[in-house]
Amino acid sequence: MSITDGFLGYRRAGRGVGIRNHTLVACISPCAEGWVRRLHLEPYDRVLPSRGACTFDQRFLNDLGQLLLNPNVGAVLTLSMGCDSVGVAQLTEALVRAGMPHEHLVLADFEGPEEFFAEARPHLDDLRARSASPREPCPLSDLFLGAKCGGSDYSNGIFSNPLVHDVFALLIAAGARCVVSEVAEYIGLENQIRAQFTSPIEATRFDADIQQRIGRLRRQGAARSQMVEGNRAGGLTTIEEKALGSAAKFAGLPITACLATEPEYESPHPGQRGLFLQLGSHQEPEVFTEMASAGCVGALFTTGRGGGFTHPLVPLLVSSASRSKPIVRSDLTDFHVPAWTTPGERKRLAQEYLQKILDWASGAESAVERESLFSFAWPQRSEDRG
Repeated sequence: MSITDGFLGYRRAGRGVGIRNHTLVACISPCAEGWVRRLHLEPYDRVLPSRGACTFDQRFLNDLGQLLLNPNVGAVLTLSMGCDSVGVAQLTEALVRAGMPHEHLVLADFEGPEEFFAEARPHLDDLRARSASPREPCPLSDLFLGAKCGGSDYSNGIFSNPLVHDVFALLIAAGARCVVSEVAEYIGLENQIRAQFTSPIEATRFDADIQQRIGRLRRQGAARSQMVEGNRAGGLTTIEEKALGSAAKFAGLPITACLATEPEYESPHPGQRGLFLQLGSHQEPEVFTEMASAGCVGALFTTGRGGGFTHPLVPLLVSSASRSKPIVRSDLTDFHVPAWTTPGERKRLAQEYLQKILDWASGAESAVERESLFSFAWPQRSEDRG
């Protein structure tokens, strides 16, 4: 696909456009997780683990429901133990309203694992068949991508993140949605970021929320812990310096709105386009779970010495400009960013990077996807942090 053609995606009625067509096996109760490990899953099947406890409060149901409706999901098989009928009924109603192909199995209904496997496999085959659909040409305005750093070194802020900035500018100009989410790395940049909001109301929301979150991170020592030894070995000295490099992804770009994550995950309104700033976790893979809950379908992951995983629902495209020895294999980097010396070289690289992104959005697997290096985590809520 060329830049002017857009990308090839999966249109979901009322749910946006996905870049993958996953059949999702969702473990509503933790009892189901061990059983799922023995199912014969296909490459585009994904497993959504439980939250680790048999508690089905409204917040958990809302969170789970939003993940199930991510545009990358084509069909859902939910599994429960049988003691969670109220929660299952609510989720089922949401899936019916969305027109999502789905089935539900109760583990307590089976004599044992072998009977469950015999029953579950044809259900999965049926769901895959019901969700099968061809990719369709889609304009860039149908794309919703995120970006985040990880395993950063000095090269992130000088080369990789500025290139993401340039790609974001091109996508936003074409009507796409983009999102960033790194609360711990906004430290020291609150005033600059606040000035980027196009809405004074949203700027006020950001200011009130970020001060509360950063204060909590400082009290817990989490902000300081972001300067791990790998970052220091990569040439970074302070959390403020790391923040400057992180913010290079979106510095100066107009920000449409904040996306809150508490008490529920916010998604952009149907008519909203542009850049969004998500106020949630500060570490991966929790950040990508929050992005998935907002409807994001893929994320650009810039790294210096790390970057060896991808998310089950939001696939990651890894880029790096680092010349230091990587923590993980260098072949897991999808786009190696050379050090440019002129504005013309930078512009050419942005076009090449965007083309790589569109090929990936149209179906080309990233390196970490091919290796099935998936990592999922439920984000902590404020009451979980104390």
